[in-house]
Amino acid sequence: MINLYFIMNGKGRRNIFGIICICLALNFCLGCGKLPYMPDESAMIFLSAIPSSIQTGQTATILIMGEKGSGYPLPDGTIVFLFASTGKINNEISLIEGKAEATFTSDIEYVGEVNITAHSGQATISPEQLIIIVTEIVEPDIAYLFISADPMELPQTGGKSDISVLAVDEEMQPIAGKNIWLETTAGSLSGNGIYTTGNNGYVNATLSTDMTATVTAKYKELSSSVIVTVEAE
Repeated sequence: MINLYFIMNGKGRRNIFGIICICLALNFCLGCGKLPYMPDESAMIFLSAIPSSIQTGQTATILIMGEKGSGYPLPDGTIVFLFASTGKINNEISLIEGKAEATFTSDIEYVGEVNITAHSGQATISPEQLIIIVTEIVEPDIAYLFISADPMELPQTGGKSDISVLAVDEEMQPIAGKNIWLETTAGSLSGNGIYTTGNNGYVNATLSTDMTATVTAKYKELSSSVIVTVEAE
């Protein structure tokens, strides 16, 4: 009876109205930018990877771009959740001006395709699965051999000539730690015939001869030769 009377009289009605107003104000505050924006079904989120093919243990940058159905960027603070079938990726990304970047790191022992997927509200994700190809680490190998002699001509009595061999890869970068075989048709070469390229990609030897000689550098199927001549009488 007391509660009913309290509700029904004017003072009780004013108290209830006040409580309702407080609840509405709290709900309004909770919604004033404190919760992440949830895209509706008209929104689009685009994914791309740079590069799209990496080696084991390497990283790729995932580019994220979101826009509303009107074409305008999604609001700042829009959360996009990312998932990778293997490896590591930033699982939660916040958009700024409709854009963001995440980093994917492949597993050291995994080789194959990795599927990257995303989710944000009801937005459509394109592509539904972003594919990154992971390959084994391939060490650069020698693609070209260049050989030179200094001097290339010796006097009648013969002498010595410095032989230099440069080993480079497909991008013309020096290759270190590879064994090069050197042989000559006349005279002799310093060393035991097998030479290891240094950090600059070079091997060096000295030819001693009193006859015209052809010095050849070999690596697997590659070969390169230089002729050191001896002056005729």
